[in-house]
Amino acid sequence: MTLVTATLVTAVIKPFKLDGVRAALLALGVPGMTVSMSSGDGPVFVEEIHGESDVE
Repeated sequence: MTLVTATLVTAVIKPFKLDGVRAALLALGVPGMTVSMSSGDGPVFVEEIHGESDVE
């Protein structure tokens, strides 16, 4: 009997990057994945550097 282990990987990626991520994971031997679309307005983080405001 062969023991198979699973590792859960959670990633948040932009939709246009999905094909590349999927191809890279398949090349590494990952047999499958579950993809969920999400949307919404979360908190906005503002960081001030040298008097400039950068919104992430």
